[in-house]
Amino acid sequence: MAQVLATRATSLAASTLLLGAAGLAALTASTVIEKFSLPDAVPVESILRDIEPLPAQPPRRRLDPINDPPFEVPLPLPYPAMPAEATPSAAVFGAGPAEGPVLIERPRWVRRPAGLDRYYPRRAREAGVEGVVQLDCLVSAEGALRCAVEAESPANWGFAAAAQRMARDHQMVPAARDGAPVEGRYHMRIPFQLD
Repeated sequence: MAQVLATRATSLAASTLLLGAAGLAALTASTVIEKFSLPDAVPVESILRDIEPLPAQPPRRRLDPINDPPFEVPLPLPYPAMPAEATPSAAVFGAGPAEGPVLIERPRWVRRPAGLDRYYPRRAREAGVEGVVQLDCLVSAEGALRCAVEAESPANWGFAAAAQRMARDHQMVPAARDGAPVEGRYHMRIPFQLD
């Protein structure tokens, strides 16, 4: 067994050296271009005279930065309790009995993700765009969140998908009914702000 490992290590080291040498050779290679000259029979001025100028291009218009409305989405808080059949969650998540999930207004978090920068949409960060997402979440009896997007501002910058990824990394103490954990609903607002 030790001999097989030694043979593989030697083979890996030799391959690494060969690839390194090939890379070094490729980086240091140069191309020699022989001196180029025009034949004496054709004067340079006649060649330049025969070339037609390109048509004038219209000047390029500078694009103005995106002027979206403010990033805050006015949402009424606290959310009134609604029957399960009237909530978006009922259609999206197939809510159970008619009494519906318990509305969670003050969550107690078991786990919240750290390093929120990793969720920020790359295209929005590069463009300097901030946003906010409002989620309607179904909280399982184990405290896991499954969320549907209620509102996203500004749209089409990737904030909704990023907010849903972030919500999946949360876990809360589940709602309780008669002392037993049950499904609950929670409305989560996630702002995306650049530092």
